[in-house]
Amino acid sequence: MAKYTIEQKIEIVKEYRTGSISQRGLSKKYNIPDSVIRRWIRKAELHGFDSLKRKQSKRFFDGNEKLSILDYMLTNGLSITETAIKFDIEPSMVIHWQTRFDVGGIDALKAKRGRPNKHMTNS
Repeated sequence: MAKYTIEQKIEIVKEYRTGSISQRGLSKKYNIPDSVIRRWIRKAELHGFDSLKRKQSKRFFDGNEKLSILDYMLTNGLSITETAIKFDIEPSMVIHWQTRFDVGGIDALKAKRGRPNKHMTNS
């Protein structure tokens, strides 16, 4: 179960938008880290309230998409969190891709799903 319901997230973002309370004030009022509230506000601004819902199905990114997202992050000087918000993905995915790319290059970003092919040799 999610830590915060979609209703709670929307309520907090709407309360912030009224201008009557700051992000830090909301953080103290609801006992939620201000970085979490900041992320909700930014996601709602860029992608609407539906982006605050928990994703039911996993999206698949091929190696080229992962590379283009990492390239966008570096080219535009974005942080991991800003990149995640921009592309509506979890920051942990961006961190994972960055780590894999740093270690193994573009080949490390390619999917290794399913059973590996058997190499048959004639003896």
